Amino acid sequence: MWSIQKLENQSNYTSQDINILFVIAGDISVQSLQNSYKIPKKSFFFFENSFKVTSTSPFYEGYVLTLKNDLVQDLLPSLSSLSNVCKPNSLVNIQLIRSLLFSLSSERKENTSLIRSYMNIIFEKIEESIHQKNESSLFKKFINLIEENIENNYCAATYAEMLNIPLKKLITEVKKETNSTPCSVISQQVIKRAKELLTTTKKSSKTIAYQLGFREPYYFIKYFKRNVGVTPTQYRKQY
Repeated sequence: MWSIQKLENQSNYTSQDINILFVIAGDISVQSLQNSYKIPKKSFFFFENSFKVTSTSPFYEGYVLTLKNDLVQDLLPSLSSLSNVCKPNSLVNIQLIRSLLFSLSSERKENTSLIRSYMNIIFEKIEESIHQKNESSLFKKFINLIEENIENNYCAATYAEMLNIPLKKLITEVKKETNSTPCSVISQQVIKRAKELLTTTKKSSKTIAYQLGFREPYYFIKYFKRNVGVTPTQYRKQY
């Protein structure tokens, strides 16, 4: 019904109904029956035919995920509308994707509930990656910076500095895109990551708190409850 393999240089990969190549690090080149492609790092690519990896950067990491249509229709019906994306697309939240793909490759296949959670989040990130093309490049960079630095607990002013723009411009751009504030967007991303970690890992609330940049778990629990309405432990039990 599905399989996942680590990417290896000079290896052949057989296609099924839905086939996705994830390149986490390094650049690779692949050859199919009809075409050759260069896939950059931090990207994904839907492919229709079997292919061979013909060259890679010295340091590379990637996965090939193949799925049968019956699994897609049962668990991930929205994937069918995404699989016509026939060119490399940049991935958002690359570290989370990397963690999920590694967990998926290590998980026992009979653990269908956890596998479903992993896959749903992976394809949610794919969908986000595709839709972000329609967003302003500045706002996209802002979101990407939050995801890449979420453990640092940066404020809006720090992100404006990293983007090399005045804070006022960042506020204006975020309001135009979301009718919200940069601080609110940062908070949304933190809560979103917290929910993902609570539902896809067995990490304790204490570990998640430190991973998200909170100095004390108590402040994370209070922050989470204020934004979600329940504690992290209560949220995890719901899922």
